Amino acid sequence: MIPEKHFEVLKFLKEKFSDQDLNWALTGSTSFAIQGLDFKPNDIDLQTDKASAYKIGQILTDHTVREVKFS
Repeated sequence: MIPEKHFEVLKFLKEKFSDQDLNWALTGSTSFAIQGLDFKPNDIDLQTDKASAYKIGQILTDHTVREVKFS
């Protein structure tokens, strides 16, 4: 079962990302749970490319714990 907070965050991300030119995908346990697999996610994993990672960092600047950096 997916926690309600995860759905709230996914809706928030959809709103923030909808008018942006970004490459990203939902991955990990939340993705598996949405697809109906038996997972209890405790986080939300996004996968993206380098350029989109920096754009997402700018879009979510008020919500970041640490600055986006290539590693």
